[in-house]
Amino acid sequence: MLRVNLAAPFALTRACLALLAAAPDSSVVFTGETHGSHPKAYWGGFAVSKSALSTLAAIWADELEHKGKPRMNVLVPGPIASPQRLRSHPAEDRSKLRSPESAAQAYLWLLGRDGRGASGRTFEL
Repeated sequence: MLRVNLAAPFALTRACLALLAAAPDSSVVFTGETHGSHPKAYWGGFAVSKSALSTLAAIWADELEHKGKPRMNVLVPGPIASPQRLRSHPAEDRSKLRSPESAAQAYLWLLGRDGRGASGRTFEL
């Protein structure tokens, strides 16, 4: 879980830092998870690996602040009415879940011009 949820996003972002720095406006948005923000019993490795993304984003935002880019944030979209969620939670009432499109709007805000003032933060929908 640490490799997939933390090491891979770290390595991919680190490999792209020069490209992100060269872009006129760049933003990295890591996808967090509810159990990373609000830990619960039996979610150990998953919660730890996801919660570390907020620390990673905050540190990188602080270290890169003098350059002003890329912005680094975490978005915790919460439960989404996705095909994966349907398979993992078949009895859940899908009408109470956020649509993928509404979650996408939050990502677009953080990635776009309107999100320029945000860096080093974790956003929960």
